[in-house]
Amino acid sequence: MTDITFVFPNVSELRPQRGGLSSRAPHAAEQGCGYLEIPCDFVKNPREAQRTGLAVGSALTAAAIAELYDEEAGPAPLPYILHTEPSLPRRGEFGIPSPAAPLRWYDRDWTDALIGMTAGVAERLGNPPAAVEIHPGDRRNSYDDVVRGMAAIRAAFEERYGTMPAVLLENRTDGQFIGDGKAIARFWNRLATVAPELADDCGVVLDVQQLYTKRKENFLVDLAAIPWDALKAFHVHRLHRAVPSLADPIPWPEVFALIQSLDRPVLINPEMHHLKHIAPTIAFCREQLASLGEREPRTSG
Repeated sequence: MTDITFVFPNVSELRPQRGGLSSRAPHAAEQGCGYLEIPCDFVKNPREAQRTGLAVGSALTAAAIAELYDEEAGPAPLPYILHTEPSLPRRGEFGIPSPAAPLRWYDRDWTDALIGMTAGVAERLGNPPAAVEIHPGDRRNSYDDVVRGMAAIRAAFEERYGTMPAVLLENRTDGQFIGDGKAIARFWNRLATVAPELADDCGVVLDVQQLYTKRKENFLVDLAAIPWDALKAFHVHRLHRAVPSLADPIPWPEVFALIQSLDRPVLINPEMHHLKHIAPTIAFCREQLASLGEREPRTSG
């Protein structure tokens, strides 16, 4: 049976919004979560811009990290995931939309700056992350660029902390180049070819809703196209606002049958925006998994 651990997501009620590990750990314990999600976006809104003196969409400087995150020391209360910039349009000053910050994995200097920011946040929190979640960016990036970025993140943390985080790529729908099942498969096949040493710990965090949004009635075809050994984690939600239900157009039973069949540890992030939706979303996941009973695990392929 799959070893499943739930991740406590970055819900909107948390104040301060970035904060730290200790302030989130009690909420995670209440929900039965074994991991924390910590935001590691660029400057997100006018309030952060005012606090840091940086423009919306800018990477965080050391001074900005000190302003936005709690300084912590000692062992982490729970392992955590750094969720890096997703490249979403932001609300800028005076409510004027600010364009999405581009993700430039093809640019070594940009990649180094992103790594420096993630390492700076980890240093502020007093502990390295268990995982770093990244996003593909637009078509100026290639599969090789993303794989090279994943390897660089791991190497930087190994040099600094003596430990390498898992690096998990989230599929996206908003003009980013890895969004459907075929693109995920191509990414994974490229990783397995050029950097097979990453395959055990790194891979894909599948946002189920995003895949459904992208493929609709072809969802199950695309789900079947994804090499199952790429799947290390899942985001489970219904547009971030509603608790998932069997009445949804997403075929949840098939999704959970896949999760149940994986013979390795799997993370599930009930990625809801509001605290009140976390417990019922986790309950939905548990109910779906329990309804499947014991299944023969997939062990290769």
